[in-house]
Amino acid sequence: MIVKITDTAMQKLIEIAKNKNKEPIINIYIERVICNSIKYGLAFDDSNEKIHKIIGPIKVVIDEKLNKYHKELEIDYVLKPIEGFIIKGYPKFTKRCSSCDGCCRTT
Repeated sequence: MIVKITDTAMQKLIEIAKNKNKEPIINIYIERVICNSIKYGLAFDDSNEKIHKIIGPIKVVIDEKLNKYHKELEIDYVLKPIEGFIIKGYPKFTKRCSSCDGCCRTT
């Protein structure tokens, strides 16, 4: 999986890690999948054992389920409309279920 971190997000992750006296290890995970939408989670991780990627000074732990839904993700940090991190990804959904015509499945 390709993971990109924008310069703005990189600076903010480093700043937060430094302020919390933590090593900059982040965990990207799927919180839930609902009707062709994915809610992501982003948290600092304490374990060096699960590192999947190193991007600059940031070590990244990737939830295995993400590989099922994505080939590429981008982490950004925005100030508007609400300040915070956003994870951009384009799910590779291919089929709709018949129950609500909105839920999707991966290949």
